[in-house]
Amino acid sequence: MIRRVIVLAVLCAAVPSAAWAQSGSQYLVLFKSTGVPATFNADVGALGGSIVFSHPVGIAVVRDLSARAAEKVAARRDVAHVEQDTSFQLDPIVAADAIEDVRRADLASPTDPTTATRYSRQWNM
Repeated sequence: MIRRVIVLAVLCAAVPSAAWAQSGSQYLVLFKSTGVPATFNADVGALGGSIVFSHPVGIAVVRDLSARAAEKVAARRDVAHVEQDTSFQLDPIVAADAIEDVRRADLASPTDPTTATRYSRQWNM
């Protein structure tokens, strides 16, 4: 099980971002045993979906499934869990001029460090 979790973490980084772009109709499928069943590709195709990625450890990423079709996949005896893909956005990159403003703000007083902007975070200086 730990091996599958590690592979799952690697999967998040390994699948191309274009494959993850269709959030909402894409699902991660975790199987109860290692390996993806031989009939899984045909079964997903019959439900209107397709496999984006599969790994011999027992995980697959499928897309173009409706919520109802995903429930059918989850109801299979060989499937342990089905999770809908979610998308998120990282914090925006801070502009270089904003960084320079922070640097200038830290120079409040060289003789009295308690007036520095981040004085409370300087614990051992």
